Order: sequence, then structure tokens, then C-alpha cells
Amino acid sequence: CVPCWLGSYAPPNTTGPCLACVNATTDNDSNPATPCVPCGAGTFTPPNSTGTCLSLRCAPGSTDDDSDPRTACVTCPMGTGLGVAGLTGSCTLYTCPVGWRDTDNSSATNCTLCPAGTYETQAGQWGPCNACPAGWTDLDSNTSTPCVQCTAGSYTAPGSAGVCPICPAGTIDHDSNAATP
Repeated sequence: CVPCWLGSYAPPNTTGPCLACVNATTDNDSNPATPCVPCGAGTFTPPNSTGTCLSLRCAPGSTDDDSDPRTACVTCPMGTGLGVAGLTGSCTLYTCPVGWRDTDNSSATNCTLCPAGTYETQAGQWGPCNACPAGWTDLDSNTSTPCVQCTAGSYTAPGSAGVCPICPAGTIDHDSNAATP
């Protein structure tokens, strides 16, 4: 008797050829005497697969967009956050929402909430969050709303959050511009 190859099996008392694991099944235990097992959505399981269904999950940054383990996983673009393996559904389900960004330009990590003093008013963006410019502040600490301009007689540095500080006693806002000290 000749053993079956990995990714195939032969039922007991069989004289015919080894049976290959078909699409959506895997040889999860490398034992040619046991049948291949089915894998579900969130995996890619081509013919002759070996390994556990867990090891065949779509990698972080990709999704099983049609929930069919016979078809390859789809890599999602920047501006999405798929930080775990085995996800299903369209890439648009994982778009970074308003106030969040794909700060490392990789769909294989989760989206990041913009910190205070920054904002993002559009979904699906990547790179660093938008910092409030000098003379503007993140008044409401809501990173999904834009910064507000401070009035003359105050000053804020770039990336400021909170109220606009008024010039202290004994000082003046010589140019009426909150962006300059």
C-alpha cells in the first residue's frame, strides 16, 4: 500500500485512487485515513489544501468579500482597517470612519482615533490626522469636526485643543492675529 499525499485521503477499505481535498475543504490533520474537513466564510481553501481552517483564514488587511472559501481573499485599500484575520464582507464595511484615520497606511491594522488637537472630516482617509493650525483650536474635542478659529487677543500653537487663551495681563496681540504670539 502507498500512502496518500498531503491534501488528500483514502477512506478505509478503499482500492481506488486517493481523493484530493476539493475546494472549501482541507486536510486539517495530515492523516490520509481521515476525510478532508470543510472550511467556512473568512477562509481561502483551494483544492489540495492542508492545515487547519484557522490557518487558512484571510490575512489581516484582506476580507472574504463573497463569503465563499473557494475564492481568494481580497486585499483592501488604504483608508480601511482590518486588523484581524478571517473577516468577511466588502472592504467598504471596514472604511475608517470620520474622526479616525489609517495612520500607518496599511489596511492590515485597525483605524486610529485622531488625537485631541487634530481632526478628520472625511471617511476612508490615511496618513496623519489634520492638526489644527496656529490660531485655531479643537474646541469640542470631537475629532470628526473641524477646528475653530480663535479671536484676536488670543494665541494658540498648531495642534491646540481647548479654549483659546487670552493674552495675559501686560501683553497685547500686536497684529490681531491669533496665529502669531
